[in-house]
Amino acid sequence: MSLVITGLTVGYGARRIFSGLDLPEIRAGRVTALVGPNGAGKSTVLRAIAGGIAASGQVFWKENDLLRMDVRARSRIIGFMPQGLRDTPGLSVLDSVIASLRVFAPGLPMSACRGQALTALSRVGMIDLALRPLAQVSGGQRQLAGLAQSLVRDPAVLLLDEPTSALDLRHQTDVMGLLKGLAAEGRTIVTVLHDLSLAANWADEIIVLADGGVYAAGPARTVLTPDLFRSVYRVQACTGQAADGGTYVVVTGPLEPPP
Repeated sequence: MSLVITGLTVGYGARRIFSGLDLPEIRAGRVTALVGPNGAGKSTVLRAIAGGIAASGQVFWKENDLLRMDVRARSRIIGFMPQGLRDTPGLSVLDSVIASLRVFAPGLPMSACRGQALTALSRVGMIDLALRPLAQVSGGQRQLAGLAQSLVRDPAVLLLDEPTSALDLRHQTDVMGLLKGLAAEGRTIVTVLHDLSLAANWADEIIVLADGGVYAAGPARTVLTPDLFRSVYRVQACTGQAADGGTYVVVTGPLEPPP
């Protein structure tokens, strides 16, 4: 199963972000990273697929055009983790995950909701903080709670907007390892990442967005080139190989000095 996205047109008011965007086929069982400079439209693509912003075109999963489905029907297929959690005054971490489930499954018994929520929190390493007020956990822990909220419905397609941005190195590794495991279970995983070293080491495919379209796509070894760093990010950079076989990105400076 794959996501096939063609002719995606989306914007904010009079500002058009994409007009007729075609993405490479996004295959199930793999982690696909969307990368690119600020303002390239990475988050917009995820929001359009998830139904958070009006869009035209086609987004097919199996034989379903997701853009023709209402948000509730789409939520049975898609789990979406935005960059920030909405404020939920008075709710514990566990309650916030249960609430995320019950919005789209109001008839599910509370015992089942609680069980699914605890399972999701366990998968993201937050089970010990389940009863703590969400307002009292750190930014990184809120991010993990948001990941649990997106997982709790057991979606076939998981869209994540910068899921590691507030996490320390260990938790970044844990989250990316979890995404690899979820992909191995047959899910379609699409994640926005700014850390190109994370993308290089954990993503099976990288799609680079720039200037209203797809600049490059493929595995890290073919995509992350000095030419791409110069053209897309306007920096001098290269990739290297660590002793354990991992890939890292080294930025040596801007392409041209600031004015």
